[in-house]
Amino acid sequence: MIEKRQIIILAITAAVIAGSVGISKAMKPGEEKKRGGKPELQVTREEFTVKVKPFTETISLSGKAEAVQSMELTPTVAGTMIPGTKPFRAGTRFKAGEILFRIDEGTFGFDLRAKRTLFHGQILKVLPELAVDFPKAAKRWEQFASAISADKSLPALPKATSERERMVLVARELYSTYWTIRGLEDKQDEYTITAPFDGVVTVALSSGRSYLTAGRNVGTFTGNRRFEIALAVPASQISAVAIGSPVNCSVMETGAELKLTVARINTAIDPQTRTVNIYLTTDSPDLFENSFVTAKLNGKTHTDAALIPARFMRDGSSVRIKEGKKGGTAQAVTVIARLDSGVVVTGLAEGTTLTR
Repeated sequence: MIEKRQIIILAITAAVIAGSVGISKAMKPGEEKKRGGKPELQVTREEFTVKVKPFTETISLSGKAEAVQSMELTPTVAGTMIPGTKPFRAGTRFKAGEILFRIDEGTFGFDLRAKRTLFHGQILKVLPELAVDFPKAAKRWEQFASAISADKSLPALPKATSERERMVLVARELYSTYWTIRGLEDKQDEYTITAPFDGVVTVALSSGRSYLTAGRNVGTFTGNRRFEIALAVPASQISAVAIGSPVNCSVMETGAELKLTVARINTAIDPQTRTVNIYLTTDSPDLFENSFVTAKLNGKTHTDAALIPARFMRDGSSVRIKEGKKGGTAQAVTVIARLDSGVVVTGLAEGTTLTR
């Protein structure tokens, strides 16, 4: 019984061994090795071929519009304000020479009229003497005396035809009195404020019959529709800007797009910002005093620039260059501009292959 059981066990063992051998022989060569060994990793690196071409930098700037003609109205005399033919209020327009407002002369006007009248009397007193000693001169001075009015500025003083005539007139104090009055007449002009050019009152700090003190700002008068825009250009870029250079501008308040040109360029560098001011002028109706303007103009041109995808940049200042089957070596580059389409750099040769 035991022998029979042993025989059965041996038979089963032999069958298992025989099956294992058969399966082993049936397997493809190398399959067993594949199952037991480590898998090989296939690494694929992204590459980019450099193309070099010229690139012009774009300078973005901003500034505000200021009137080319603008002046603060600050009287040099005191008195009650008297409106002219138009009200002195913000938004009121005046032609050059129109009266903006007057200032009441008070006693000054009366004193000036009195001095003209006294001067007129001085001339009338000296006319008989001139008629005897200088007959020809007497006629000129008689005509001069007839033209004098207490309410008008003195006419031009007649010229003496001889030194003796001049000395007589000096002795009678005609010259000194004349020039004293002319000085007062210039002072009288300060009581009438006129528009120096065509323009508009942009600020009115006084109106009606308010009392004005000397040296106090009454308002601001601005010329019509002529504006200047100052833009601060980095000193490193100023060599690319010239008078007449085109500038594309956008007005923030109105959304207007303007194509202007550079009118003036300063020659001094701001020590704080290291910038140089350039100036644009325009009479565009889309601008107002203090309008905010953004501007773009061409800067330096780089002949050896290359546009590469931003993902190939390493640490913001270098790239990896492919060398044979190796991973590559790092090379420093200079970033010129960062665009939506990539990064513009210099320092790479045409046809260089970048890898990452």
